[in-house]
Amino acid sequence: LLSGLTRRTTGTGTTAGTAARREDGAAFTARLNGVDRDGQHELLLDLVRSCIADVLGYQDPAAVAPDIAFEQLGFDSLTAVELRNRLTGATGARLPATLVFDHPTPAALAAHLLDLLAPSGHKAARAKLDEVAAFLTALTVDADDHSLITEQLEDLLTRWRRAADEAEDGADGTDDSDLDSASDEELFSLVDTNRKA
Repeated sequence: LLSGLTRRTTGTGTTAGTAARREDGAAFTARLNGVDRDGQHELLLDLVRSCIADVLGYQDPAAVAPDIAFEQLGFDSLTAVELRNRLTGATGARLPATLVFDHPTPAALAAHLLDLLAPSGHKAARAKLDEVAAFLTALTVDADDHSLITEQLEDLLTRWRRAADEAEDGADGTDDSDLDSASDEELFSLVDTNRKA
């Protein structure tokens, strides 16, 4: 009877703990989204150093140098798992037990968490494109569907290139509509400026 009660109690606690971690992770992600890239890295580095200080019993997280190796700090398998658990609880991310061995300094670990929790535009797009590539590789379609999908992909690529061209034109301060209404003197001045550049 007691063992059954213990199992039920433990299960409830685990569920509650999981829910709490999700809430903590959502709150932390919201904080990350509220700052720029540099601010995100600083926030994650502060979190990593704070968790390290807790695990190792340091009074001040500032005592943990960002570039010191975990090996020098005295981390072993048990403390590595404890740090992983604290970071998982704070961020809500699923992290491997080998975290401190894969990323050997607090700064490297913070950079890894940044890529994991708030990937840059390039990395996020690359991940999605890898998913699309894997999906298309495994896809079996007839000739007609293949042609339609190819047209959609080509259209997407055309729109992507057009958006890049428009962004570049905007950065240069030029616009086709401006060129149409420009005077001869303005056109000669533009050509002369581009030739000098």
